[in-house]
Order: sequence, then C-alpha cells, then structure tokens
Amino acid sequence: MRKLTLLLAAFVGPLIVGCGTPTAPSGSTAPTTPPHQHPTKGPHGGPLVEWGDEEYHLEVAADKAAGEVTVYVFGGHDALPDWKAAAIDAKTLTLVLKSADPPATITLEAKPAKDDPAGTSSVFVGKHDAFKADKKLAGTVSGLVSGKPYSEDFKQK
Repeated sequence: MRKLTLLLAAFVGPLIVGCGTPTAPSGSTAPTTPPHQHPTKGPHGGPLVEWGDEEYHLEVAADKAAGEVTVYVFGGHDALPDWKAAAIDAKTLTLVLKSADPPATITLEAKPAKDDPAGTSSVFVGKHDAFKADKKLAGTVSGLVSGKPYSEDFKQK
C-alpha cells in the first residue's frame, strides 16, 4: 500500500504543483510581435509627435523665412501611410519651443483645411522669431481634444 501511495504521489504531485501560468521551456524564445515602424518625418519634412496610444500623430513644420510653425494633425497608425488628416475640435494648441533661448511658449491657432468639418481643424499655425533661427527644433506640443488632454515632446533630427 505504501508503494502505491508513493507511486500516486509521484504522478499526481507534479500535476497539482504544475498547474498555473504556463512558462516557455528554458532555452526557447517565445514568439514576439515586432514593433511597427513609424516614419521619422511627416510629409512636410517636420518631426512627428505621437499623442495618446497612437490616437493622433502631429507633424511640426517650421518656415524659417516667415518665422512661422505649422502643426498638421493626422490620425492613428493606420492613417500614416496615406497621411490622412484628422480634424480635431481644439481651437488652439500650445507649443513650448525648448530649443529657443530662452524657451518660448507659442499659441497655435486653428487654421482649418478646406475638407475639415465645421468647428474642427487639422492645421494649427503660430509665429515667433525663434523659428527664424537655424536650429534643430525641440519642444512639446499640447492640446485638449474632446475634453481629453494630450501632450508630447518632439525633437528634430
């Protein structure tokens, strides 16, 4: 009887203890999904900014001659191959230009594209002499879209 009990414990014990989260065998690599690739520049040559969990992508494009910056709003990851604009309900965005000396805060006004629905915009524009400098741009773009705050850094390469 004692041998039978030991034999059962030898077979049933690992089943009871082994229940739980499965693990990959040692020495093997679990399949992983490769991260998707993002372009580093937008269609106007400016650096890209990702808002939220890929809810929006913004391009920060400066015109040095005019001392002006234009921020273009695009949709999520699926919108990037075609650079599909995403009109948002914000009236202004805020750009903090950290590459300026001293850093400058610029209010970007909505300048709706012709296809943007009324009360929305996919284009925002602001002026500041700091954009005339021959420097790589770095800063933060923030705004409120449908009551949800967004903010993210960017850096021109």
